Amino acid sequence: MSVNRATRNLVRSRANFLCEYCHSAEESSSTLFTIDHILPRSIGGNDELFLITKHRNIDNS
Repeated sequence: MSVNRATRNLVRSRANFLCEYCHSAEESSSTLFTIDHILPRSIGGNDELFLITKHRNIDNS
C-alpha cells in the first residue's frame, strides 16, 4: 500500500511516533515504521490506518 506524505505524517503524529502495538519509539528504530490498515481491506476493512514496526507488519501477514 502506498501512502502519501501528508497522510503518513498525520498517522505518525497521531500515534506520537510510537508503534501502536508495542509502543516502541520510531526514533530508536533503524527504519521508519510502516503504515497499515487496522483491518485489511480484503476482509472488509476501511481506510483506518495505524503505525507499526516493520517486523509487526511481517508477523501479521
